[in-house]
Amino acid sequence: MKVFTGKLVIDLSTVVKTGNEKEMIEEAHQGLTSELLDEIQLLLGANGYWADSLGGTLEEGNNQSEARIKTIISKTDEAKKDINKIYDKVNIEKNTFSFKID
Repeated sequence: MKVFTGKLVIDLSTVVKTGNEKEMIEEAHQGLTSELLDEIQLLLGANGYWADSLGGTLEEGNNQSEARIKTIISKTDEAKKDINKIYDKVNIEKNTFSFKID
């Protein structure tokens, strides 16, 4: 067997309320919890990949256009609605039993 290594590149964006810099940085990072990173690690592992480390840092981006902000809000709202598809799939597979009748 051979090990292949590489990078999974994810460009992250989030929208925060305008405030002082420290509060905006904290708000931007509050969703990057250990629970979220554990879920990502599990998804990767279930598909045959192992990430030696996961983490994220966010800083104020260059593109502050209204269109960019609307896109991020729209995509994250859509994802919040669609996440149940993944959790439902997991629950169905977890609760599926098969019986063999001789």
